[in-house]
Amino acid sequence: MSTNKHLCIIGDDFGMHPAVNEGIAEAFSEGILTDSNTMPPTPNFLDAVELTKTLGIPVGLHATFTCEWDIYSWGPLTEARSFVTPDGRLRDNVEEAWRNATQEETLKELHEQYRVIEAEGIPITHVGQHMGFDQGTKFETAMNMLVKEKNLPYKGAPDAHIDFALAYSWSSSFIISGPTTVEAAKARLKSILSSLTPGYHLWVTHPAIDHASMDELCSVDCPARNWARMYRAIDLSLLLDEEVADFLKEDSIELTSLSDCPICTETE
Repeated sequence: MSTNKHLCIIGDDFGMHPAVNEGIAEAFSEGILTDSNTMPPTPNFLDAVELTKTLGIPVGLHATFTCEWDIYSWGPLTEARSFVTPDGRLRDNVEEAWRNATQEETLKELHEQYRVIEAEGIPITHVGQHMGFDQGTKFETAMNMLVKEKNLPYKGAPDAHIDFALAYSWSSSFIISGPTTVEAAKARLKSILSSLTPGYHLWVTHPAIDHASMDELCSVDCPARNWARMYRAIDLSLLLDEEVADFLKEDSIELTSLSDCPICTETE
């Protein structure tokens, strides 16, 4: 166990939208972001690939079997039918997506999402999931099969339903959501950071530039509305905030990439 405090900061949803891609690129090159996850089925995946290559952003597979928006959408890379809507788009609810999903189609889609990243010559640092797992562990089981096959760690969180063959050994994992202003979010972040103990911690962020096009992802009454623009713009502000960077230094918190974080196995 490390006697120092380490913090990995990952930016989710790379490839989802131009504003997200720009936000992640800016947070990595000018801020404190250390890693990212990319979503192969999303409309701007290839743009994320180019930014990854240009900037050297460490990326993992953000396995994508859902789409939270009711206007903006995407479908699977394969011809899978068991976890999509009748019109071929991915469902907006994790439990609905996995209620009828078959293992054969799930594994085929997982492998294809992995393959298209690998085909671009990009090293894949880890695997993780978009919008969480189903309570029945169907998706977790499939992900664990990919973890074993590719010998890559699951990004994960301490509350996973199953023990993954390889996973990061986090002392804590957190996300900043709820505050509707940058100052309120910064206060919550500082409170969390000040409580960190020696070990390795994961801060999951969703940065995007504050652009009007993000309002067009969904209707105003969509359950994910705050995630379309507000929370993402706040996350980017935090990642670029010099006061946040100074606080990390003052509290001796070391920024650490996923590739330098400890991994545990299911046999440990």
